[in-house]
Amino acid sequence: MAGLQHARIGASLEVASASLAGHRFEKHSHDEFVISANLCGLEDVWLDGRTFQADSGDLTLYNPGQIQGGGVRDGQPWRFASLYLPAAELASSLDLSSVEFDRPLLRNPALGRELAASIEALLASDRFARERGEERLLEFLGRLLAASGTRLPQRADPGRPAVARLQALLAEEQLDLVLCDDGLQHYRLARDLELVLIDAARGLGNGRCLPAGPLREPAERLESVDALLYNGADEDPDGGYAFRLQPTALINLQSGERRPLEHFPARSEEHTSELQSPS
Repeated sequence: MAGLQHARIGASLEVASASLAGHRFEKHSHDEFVISANLCGLEDVWLDGRTFQADSGDLTLYNPGQIQGGGVRDGQPWRFASLYLPAAELASSLDLSSVEFDRPLLRNPALGRELAASIEALLASDRFARERGEERLLEFLGRLLAASGTRLPQRADPGRPAVARLQALLAEEQLDLVLCDDGLQHYRLARDLELVLIDAARGLGNGRCLPAGPLREPAERLESVDALLYNGADEDPDGGYAFRLQPTALINLQSGERRPLEHFPARSEEHTSELQSPS
């Protein structure tokens, strides 16, 4: 491929810088982490059964073993810089026993430029420039860890229990559709469609992640989902769809017995609450 620079740094680190036009990569995987900065062009990405787009200034973050593919449309210019880093190397550079990216897309142009500059220095012929590139790369990885929603070793992996339950369910039932509630962050579950339900009255709260706010992932994650659904909204907001959850019956989960909503006296309603929305 014309316009491609590639180099191995030390025993395990690899970097690449590419300037292409209308190029696409077939589906493949790497044994290492692949961290790329998209510098020019709109990349169509296929990753583990789901698709999204990476625009100029975006970072793509792929864990070892993930199936990936994609590229830009015919004739479209595309520039990117990529870092290939073994799992043990990334963890040790951050003084961790292990690490894993929670989400594959990060919209952070400043970090993208920082990665590109580090890789450019590592590809230079000057030894001192390469040494400075290694220093900048370590600084970049530390900032990436703080910004990317990285899964640290002390946290329980929420994906494996969900995967195990789904595998057991598929073994027992013939299913055409699996709807996973609260599954956005389970990246080990391949998915065809991502829908995010938002309370129209509360929105995203203060916009911060736990424990400082109500979010489990940064708000930027919403830019990569398929649709935003606003419960309780009277009309479609910008970039989303309005709808309203409306209960129709009371169901005994043990017996399956159904009763009308008027079954309980009005004075008893104070003892019930809507799940995840006590108001």
